[in-house]
Amino acid sequence: MIATGWTLLGLNNDCRYKAFFQRLKASQREYRVKGGSGDRPAPAPGWPKRGLGMLSWPLFKLCEPHVVLMSLTILAVIACFPGHAWSWAWQAYAGSLAFLSPGLALLRLTRTIQRDRPSSEFERWFQVVDPD
Repeated sequence: MIATGWTLLGLNNDCRYKAFFQRLKASQREYRVKGGSGDRPAPAPGWPKRGLGMLSWPLFKLCEPHVVLMSLTILAVIACFPGHAWSWAWQAYAGSLAFLSPGLALLRLTRTIQRDRPSSEFERWFQVVDPD
């Protein structure tokens, strides 16, 4: 279940960017990339203060690869100590990710499709260059 969720989360990002490049390759127009304000990339938005994002944002963060690797490193350190704490911690961690990652992936895919995010992001990031 964890691998399925991660695959779907990765597939969402992969498909979005492939859609961008397919659209760029199919067009004969010239585009200018506009990043953030003042042509500089904007920082990632922070933790939402209301709505579903207030709950889902930290859960998505828990499923990011660097967070998972740090968590696995902590579990490996716990396994070095005598006792069964690592076994309980591993089961709790793997069980929570097995539940979270597929659910969050389906939520993200649904939102992406409903809000037509690839098209709106493309329009924001890539500006048609006027020929004059």
